[in-house]
Amino acid sequence: MPIGEYRRSLKHPEAEELFDLWFYRPAAYLFVRAVYRTPITPNQVTILSLAAALAAAYCFAFGTIALLAVGAAWYAVANILDCADGQLARLQGSGTPNGRLWDGVADYIGTTVIFLGIGIGFSYLGMNLWIGVAAAGLSSVLHAMMFDHAQNAFITRARGEKPTTGAGAGTNVRIAPTAHCPADGGGGPTHRLYAAYTAAQARL
Repeated sequence: MPIGEYRRSLKHPEAEELFDLWFYRPAAYLFVRAVYRTPITPNQVTILSLAAALAAAYCFAFGTIALLAVGAAWYAVANILDCADGQLARLQGSGTPNGRLWDGVADYIGTTVIFLGIGIGFSYLGMNLWIGVAAAGLSSVLHAMMFDHAQNAFITRARGEKPTTGAGAGTNVRIAPTAHCPADGGGGPTHRLYAAYTAAQARL
């Protein structure tokens, strides 16, 4: 594995969660190396990640031991691909506000359906644990929002850049326009929507 290229594919090594850094990111990098010179785009990888999350939720919903194992494998694939879309975009220099936004949307949809699948699986086994499942899902969403904000604040300051969202939110969303998103590199509706999301993170 070319270490220099791998490090360039990361947001910032010191800002990565440990399990991501030790497992998901290296596995994602191997996938990125395999598809780097193909027509596959980061947004298409995001779609694949969402599809894997839906497959995991489908398996969890049946509540059997064998399908729980299969669901866990699909969930790992979803996390690997969720890392891979950003790593591919960074190595290609093809990141856009549109891609960043849809990556987040896919994450939230995937997380929601997985927790729904877990709740349905418990029901299938005769256990009504929806309150616990809902609490776990809400905890996961709040963790994701707060970690994402803290991580981006750290990266922005580590690079010596100024925050570009409301009230010094600490999230840098200055992404250069590319052929994939030429009209929304700054100030377009996607950019404004993402800026509103990061401002909500800061308020939280």
